[in-house]
Amino acid sequence: MSALGEAPPTDSAHPGTALFKASTERGMHRVLSVDSLAQPRDESEALDEPPRSSRPLASHFKAWAPEAGEILLGIGLFVALVVILNTYNGQPLPQWPMGLTLNTIVALLATLCRSIIILPVTEGISQFKWNWFVAGKRPIKDLLIFDQASRGPWGSLRLLFRLHGRLMPLSHVAALVLVSGLATSFLTQSAVSYESRLAVSDKSGRATIKRASVYPATTGTEDSSGDLEVLKRTALQATFLHVDDHWPVPEPTCPSGNCDYPVYHSLGLCVSMENVTSELKHKEMEGKNGDTTARLSLLNGTVFMDDKVNSVVGLPDTVNATSPEPLDSIDMPDVSHMTEEEASDAMAEAMKNSIWPPERNSVAGWKNPDLLSATISQFFFIWTNDKVPYQGTSSRYRAAEVLWHICVYTYNTTARDGGATTDTLDSVTKIDSVIKKTGENAFNLTDKDGRDKFRVSNKYAYDSLDSTFRRAFQGAWSSLWGTDRDYSEISSQMARNLFDRGTDDYEAYTAMTAAERDDMLWSNLGKMTGTIAQSVTTYMRNAEKTDGEVVGQVLQTETFVVVRWAWLAFLAAQMGLTIVFVVAVAIHTARLDVDVVKSNNLSELFAQRGRGQEEEGEEEEEPLLGIKTQVDKLVKGRLVRTSEAWVLDVQREEAPDGKL
Repeated sequence: MSALGEAPPTDSAHPGTALFKASTERGMHRVLSVDSLAQPRDESEALDEPPRSSRPLASHFKAWAPEAGEILLGIGLFVALVVILNTYNGQPLPQWPMGLTLNTIVALLATLCRSIIILPVTEGISQFKWNWFVAGKRPIKDLLIFDQASRGPWGSLRLLFRLHGRLMPLSHVAALVLVSGLATSFLTQSAVSYESRLAVSDKSGRATIKRASVYPATTGTEDSSGDLEVLKRTALQATFLHVDDHWPVPEPTCPSGNCDYPVYHSLGLCVSMENVTSELKHKEMEGKNGDTTARLSLLNGTVFMDDKVNSVVGLPDTVNATSPEPLDSIDMPDVSHMTEEEASDAMAEAMKNSIWPPERNSVAGWKNPDLLSATISQFFFIWTNDKVPYQGTSSRYRAAEVLWHICVYTYNTTARDGGATTDTLDSVTKIDSVIKKTGENAFNLTDKDGRDKFRVSNKYAYDSLDSTFRRAFQGAWSSLWGTDRDYSEISSQMARNLFDRGTDDYEAYTAMTAAERDDMLWSNLGKMTGTIAQSVTTYMRNAEKTDGEVVGQVLQTETFVVVRWAWLAFLAAQMGLTIVFVVAVAIHTARLDVDVVKSNNLSELFAQRGRGQEEEGEEEEEPLLGIKTQVDKLVKGRLVRTSEAWVLDVQREEAPDGKL
């Protein structure tokens, strides 16, 4: 007798585990007919305990090597998916050939990963059915239920209602993996989202903005009178803006409409203001026609304002702006009796001993001593508060010392959607060094941190700017003066800005207190003088000829990849549940010592425990069946029609050489 299957024959004492036996003397032997499944058998025989083999535990788990490989491959695909997503997370949308997108790659990897990790689950379910039948008698229909469960999610759900006891958790795990697999690809693709961001572009031109590093903007011995004329017109034009209007800052160059610029420094004109009302001197004077005039003065009468206080039409709004000249900065020698050489030497010595920058008289206690040195124009404003009655004292009057001085601004400029915004982060007046030499004095300013230096030279445009401001803005104005009064239109406009009420509602103005009106007047003065300073600053930046550009970054709208990692949890959970299920089935199979046949259809074909029909005359019954995954190639099958049904007729042919 020899075994027809490739597995070694088992002892005849345990017929339930043998494949079959046959005599070599037979030319053709019938092994199995499927209709034998319907033949009744002795119940006690069906409940025989399966024998325990002495095979090592490792041999059981070795049979699961293909599933282990599939799980490792699935893990590898999942890792590849994570690596790809991490590589492109936060990066611009990749441009791949043939229109290939990141979503396509994610869908491909997720689908492959899901398809591969389902294979071990289906194999585990197929093996699980044999473990199920070991526990006791089961309806043969359960074979169909397990078969359907291994083929898809709906069959696995049906299996949930069939199993019970300790095996139920395994069926739940299998069903969860198969059912959740329906949405794996969709959910995994949800991990990839896109958002539009601004990114630096090198193909859209240059982003620049003007700044001033020197003043005047002329270089070398170049005449700066042209700068002065333009600057003068700019400052005068600024006075005619409404007090709440602002002089525009230089517009940046931004080809795309979206640009970023580094924080940068620029020379400019600042205004500083101190309240010197406490320094006012008050004096009443009687006029020839009985009028009473109050005179308010500063600097020993150098600066003063007269205000008629007993007018029949009421107390007027009055303002005076005075700009004293700076102190003499050089002691000019008398060269009328000197030779040309002596005169040259005397002038050189005088320049050496000159005061630069020029000094000025001040009544304000400026905390920064460099302010007066960097001042191009000093003004004293005296005005009335129309909410305070005249009481024979200076209580109705206010005074301010105003300095227009060179400073270093710190700016932050951004451009978005075609519109630019410039924020002034800081302004500082800090003289780093003073340079005195014949023909051109200068001083250097630095930014707050002392890293950048800015040069201011005593050329014509700088030296004459003080007198230009003095001629333009110095003067007085009163609401009592008629149109025939000889006063400057600029003084009149500055007065209108100063006394602006901020509202056209007369009742609201009437309800205003003296303190509220004071705050408004001080604010108006600050805004008016600040607008003039801003106009000069803008001109200085636009006129720069040497180092007058700050280079920024051009931004273009690009699509960026954003990975939402939480959506990968579904695929990761599937893999984890697959590992748990396969390991549990493998351990369960090993404990039962059941052959590992999984989804092999031959195992079902030869699974019944039956008796083969021997040739006539033989009385010995031999075990013919068993669950095996391999069958001798001489075993053949044919579907035949009997009187009752179609059956598979399985027979073993004789070997060509006449041997089994």
